[in-house]
Amino acid sequence: MIQLNQGFVNFERTGNKSYISTNFGIQHTISRGSIHINTTDPFASPAIDARYLTTDYDVQVLVEALRWNRRLAAISPLADIIIEQTGPAPNLNTDEELIKFIRETFTVGSHIIGTAAMAPPELQGVVDTKLKVYGTNNLRIMDISVFPMELATHPQATVFAMSERLADIIKAEIQ
Repeated sequence: MIQLNQGFVNFERTGNKSYISTNFGIQHTISRGSIHINTTDPFASPAIDARYLTTDYDVQVLVEALRWNRRLAAISPLADIIIEQTGPAPNLNTDEELIKFIRETFTVGSHIIGTAAMAPPELQGVVDTKLKVYGTNNLRIMDISVFPMELATHPQATVFAMSERLADIIKAEIQ
């Protein structure tokens, strides 16, 4: 997930005051990155190219979300209690200004997925439907790296269900 924490960009709280912040983001990004092993050294870090915000779609979704957020803040009763907007600056209005702000301030959610996606090899998949790594005999992956797309929810329950299913698959293969 790519998100913007709109209220706390370069912001310092002062005194005993009340504040409000909004947080919005893209749950299903279109931009795709890559991760590759580029050495035979098992302790070396992989080559990671996240490619965040590389599609016009992802960027435009955030621009529209930011504009929607501003419209929401302009409606009573919320508008009645807002004294000052701190971020992004109210004078950022053009798409170009908002895109620059987005690119400089976006953050990434904590559930990075898809680095070993369950998909056919021709679609850059790494594991099959039994979670076996293509080209191996006995290596499986069972974590959120096999999710081919982001979920619209926390991944914990899905991981539990997939783990139970994989246990059933392995038990059936042993018998």
